[in-house]
Amino acid sequence: MRRHELTESQWNRIRDLLPPERKAQGGSPAKDNRMVMHGILYWLNTGVAWRDLPERFGPWQSIYTRYRRWTWQGIWENILAYFDLTGKTVICDKGYDSDKLVSYIIRRGGYAIIPSRCTSTHPRETDWHVYKERHLVENLFLKMKNRRRFATRYEKSATSFFAVSLLAAILVWLS
Repeated sequence: MRRHELTESQWNRIRDLLPPERKAQGGSPAKDNRMVMHGILYWLNTGVAWRDLPERFGPWQSIYTRYRRWTWQGIWENILAYFDLTGKTVICDKGYDSDKLVSYIIRRGGYAIIPSRCTSTHPRETDWHVYKERHLVENLFLKMKNRRRFATRYEKSATSFFAVSLLAAILVWLS
């Protein structure tokens, strides 16, 4: 196994969550999903441009096309949801103290654990016991930053960066 590739155990946990390699109508042989995933992970971990992917993954256009298709199809969200990282509690520090953000979280069915700033005119109650778990969130981001493309935020669009964020989180769950 190479440095930027999934172990057999990791691959077995996600392979059935990816779309089939070949469509029912046939066509030219599709690239192996595992090899495509390894190409995507190499791109994520190293931050290289698509055109600079090593040839062992196959044509970079094929890897890029599959990545974009899976992003549009919501495959990354489905994989992460399978691991149940879709909790409803949002824990943030005082820097995120905003009535607009808290209202957004509540409208989406979530629960906001965000302490009010000391200058707040209407301070919210805070569950300090749950707030202590914020270090888990910070640790998650530290682990996700091991992926160069996430850490340096090469992606310009929100959709692309969201997909990279999901991929980085998936790798944390797999490890």
